[in-house]
Amino acid sequence: YGLMLFQEGEQEKAMPMIRAASDRGDPRAQYVLGLSHFNADYAPLDWVRAYALMTLANSAGLPQARDALAQMDQYVPAAQRSQAQSLARELETGARAQRAAELAAAELAMRPPVIAAANQPAAQPAPRTTLAAAAPVAVAAPAPKPATRPQPVAAPQQGTWRIQLGAFGVAANADRMWNQLSGNAALAGTRKTLVPSGKVTRLLATGYASKAEAARACAALKRQGKACLVAGQG
Repeated sequence: YGLMLFQEGEQEKAMPMIRAASDRGDPRAQYVLGLSHFNADYAPLDWVRAYALMTLANSAGLPQARDALAQMDQYVPAAQRSQAQSLARELETGARAQRAAELAAAELAMRPPVIAAANQPAAQPAPRTTLAAAAPVAVAAPAPKPATRPQPVAAPQQGTWRIQLGAFGVAANADRMWNQLSGNAALAGTRKTLVPSGKVTRLLATGYASKAEAARACAALKRQGKACLVAGQG
């Protein structure tokens, strides 16, 4: 209708409708509005917007827009044509959004109204079913297991073979030496034996099962730099 008014000479009355149609993406309205901005007829002089609108009309396939765009190329500077390309993309995005909004509003208006059914009896709640409590089930307690008495562990038999770890003029030094060596693996399972011998006290480790076992213990201590000798049975 706006284009019809424009052609009939009612340009001022037609321009608001032409602008609205251009905003929706109508290529004919974009063509007319583009010429108006280019010539400053019924629209402010704006070559950037004029070139952008004519670009959109040409992209839509409007034949006269192609010829008008070729003429504009002779007057619009390259910098403004570049700005017009960016503006054209913005206008196209806005037009798509406006068309989508109008389409959604039209679809909403075409939906039939939802009429509530009259005289429908209200749904009655389902009767509650009372479940009888389950009778308790007696569970027989498991029979107690007879207590298991631990089996006595036979104490290991200690041997009588001994090794001598040193001879000390002060007995306390013998005790000190034993405290230092008692954790050694070579003395495992042995006991401290102090034997007075004249002016000295001999420190012995007693408990080896054989002479060979005592000798192996002495050899291990000697490898560690400790003094040791097999002292026989005691």
